[in-house]
Formats: sequence, structure tokens, C-alpha cells
Amino acid sequence: MATMPAVTDQEVNSFIANQERVEAEQEQVQRDAERRLKEYEEQRLKGRSHWAIARKFADGATKGKGSRVFIEGNRIYSYGHHFVLATRKEEGDWGCSVKFIVNGDRYSVSTSGHTNLVIRECKPNVQIPYSALDAAGLTDSKWNGSTVPHPDLRVAAREDDRWYAVCRTCGKDVDTAGTFHLNDESDICHSPDDGKPWRYEHVLGGVVIELGGNYYLSGVDENEPWRLRSYFLCQLPNAVASIGQAYESLKPQRVRDAEVRGVEIRRQGDVFLVPVAGRDWNLTLRFGRDTLARDHRLWNGTHTASRALVADGRVFVSGRLTHERRQHRTLYCKGLWYEATKNTALASWNAVGHID
Repeated sequence: MATMPAVTDQEVNSFIANQERVEAEQEQVQRDAERRLKEYEEQRLKGRSHWAIARKFADGATKGKGSRVFIEGNRIYSYGHHFVLATRKEEGDWGCSVKFIVNGDRYSVSTSGHTNLVIRECKPNVQIPYSALDAAGLTDSKWNGSTVPHPDLRVAAREDDRWYAVCRTCGKDVDTAGTFHLNDESDICHSPDDGKPWRYEHVLGGVVIELGGNYYLSGVDENEPWRLRSYFLCQLPNAVASIGQAYESLKPQRVRDAEVRGVEIRRQGDVFLVPVAGRDWNLTLRFGRDTLARDHRLWNGTHTASRALVADGRVFVSGRLTHERRQHRTLYCKGLWYEATKNTALASWNAVGHID
């Protein structure tokens, strides 16, 4: 039986020394790369590129001007004072370690590019459309006529933004590996250039904010396809400590009771639909007050039911339920009746423009 030759101490020491030399060389290469990157960024910061202005703002600069982006105080602007890209909290943070509130409104293609740059460079941040904050009275518009978040605003809870992979050629949703279209499982289209054949679309994450003891939820309706970007800002009925609690607080008691019984609840925006059981039809109909109507606008709002019964102050719907602004998908009742119930929000607002 053959025996392996013994390894001498000299060979072991030589192997260890060689390994240590290789590791030292790798560490030196890493340090050199980091040094060159730092020198490169320091050189770029001396310029007036959009990236340089955004990075300076992230580092606490109170003034600076590029070709189309500039800093004044704790705000960074795109083109002019009419569009604030982000507001920085100078002392402490906005809450939840958030240092920047980025404007989630979209103004133009170039301004959207500036916004994305600020999102990447100025962290940690949350994104809320300033137009919605202004509509809700949560802004301070005294400084240079610009609309900015109220200085006493506090971020009480937040969640990360979401990113969706889409085909660069046809725009359809693709799987996370970027190999096929999700709607029909066909192969993803060829890339129009040498880059990857897919890109990512950005959707705002939910944020709970507080001002003057009132709590508000800013988010995109998760009940809808992400492409609709059905943004909303609503005042919550009570204080909450998380995004989950915020959504739960918007459910009326009737909806919660139905969920406890295992009943499947449907929803279109701020309207919940609870299936009607036999006992629910024990109603007192009053001639001249209760109506069976077609194309009935619920509570004189933006939701319209093709068939509706208003009785005892309750609203029952069937047929189809549509939304006049097309911010929500049409719901089809398929011959069943549902009781329509609004959520418990004390008030709600939309953003004026498109949402990033």
C-alpha cells in the first residue's frame, strides 16, 4: 500500500506565507480601488453636474447650483422654485430615522430624472407627493412661495418602495429573473441594445405621517395593479404605529365582523363590498325614500353601481361597480348582491399630477 510523503514544516510555512502574501495583495488592490473611487467622486463634486449637486445636498450643503438643479437652505429644486425635489430636516430627522422627504409628484421627464437622482443619493428618505400634502393642509408655503412639508410633520411609520420588472420592448411585466412575460409566459422580447432586456418601474411605499395629533396614511392602493398607481392620502380615525395598523384602521366594524366569520370581502378604492346574507334582506322599505336605481352614484361620489338599492340608510349594489376616474378596476357582482360600505377615513385626497 502506497504511503503519502510527509509534509515538512518548511512546506507548511511556505504555503501559509504565500497565502498571506496573496491576501495582502488583494487587500491592497481593494484599498487602491476605494482610493481611486474616492478621488474620482471628490473630483466630480468640484463640478456642477446634477449628481454633484444632489450629493452635496445629501452631505448637508445649504447652497449650490448646477445647470438645472440648485440648493437653497434645506431644499433642493428642479429648474425653479416652482418644483421642490426634496426637503431636508436640519436638526434630527422627520421620524423613523428619515432625513429627507422627497416630492413624489411628476412634472416632466427631465424633472423625473432629477427626482430619481435625489432618491438614490439622499438617504434615508420617504417619498410623498407635495401636491397631496398641500391639499390636506400639511405644508408650509411661506418660503419663496414653494410648497414644502410642514416643519412639525413627523414620520410615524414607513415601508420600503416597491420595484417591478418590465420588458424594455413591450412594457409587459416579467418574472424576477427577466426571462418571460408573466401574462402569457412567452419569452421576453430581445433587448433593443446590448443591455438587459428588462427594466424596473418604481412604486411609492406606504408612509404614516402625523401632525398636530392627527395621523395620515400616504400610499398606493395595493388592491390594484401597480400600473394604475392609485395614489391616496387619507386621514386615519385614530393613532397607529405601523402601516399594517393603518390599513386595518380603515376597515369599518361590519367588514371586520364579516372577516372574522370567514366571509370574502371585495373592495374598490374606499368602498368595501360585503356579500348579502339572507338575514340582511329583512329591511323596512319606505315608499318615496328607498329606491331601486340603475347607474347609481354611491354617496354622490366617484363610484357608480349599475344596479343599487338604497334602503334603511344602507346601500346594496349588484351588476358592476365602476370608477369614473378609472383609478380602480371595474368589479362585476355576477348576479350577487353586496352591501357597500365606505372606509373609516376622516378625509382623503389625491395628488394633482402624475405619481412617480
